Amino acid sequence: MKPVKVLASGTFDLLHPGHVDYLRQAKALGTHLVVVVSTDRNAAHTKGQAPVFPQAQRAELVRSLNMVDEVVFGHEGDILDVVSEIKPDILALGYDQHVNEKELQTKFSAGGLNVSILRCRPFNPEEFKSSKLKNRIRQQ
Repeated sequence: MKPVKVLASGTFDLLHPGHVDYLRQAKALGTHLVVVVSTDRNAAHTKGQAPVFPQAQRAELVRSLNMVDEVVFGHEGDILDVVSEIKPDILALGYDQHVNEKELQTKFSAGGLNVSILRCRPFNPEEFKSSKLKNRIRQQ
């Protein structure tokens, strides 16, 4: 049986049960889970503010989860670069990752990549979302 490589990605700042559930869902899609952790620069650009924890610490936390087989840092720039490098069978998107799946699939196909894109379901998003947790911490 051919191994099925799954790629999941995120900032993973303030690692919480929603992140763990997302990675658990991603792992269930295949046999080898590669997690791309956003660089500090990409995270600040995407989120509009620097992450609480630097990328090395965020990667170490993700690496410590037993469902994760491999952790890499994202590239500065195009998502296609890291996907081309890893060559996953499946890209597992989080429920709140704002990506146009059809456009992404078109980019993958144009780049010669045969990657299925699947969207994971949310896990208590009203409670476990990094931005909400950060707001709660600030209010205390």
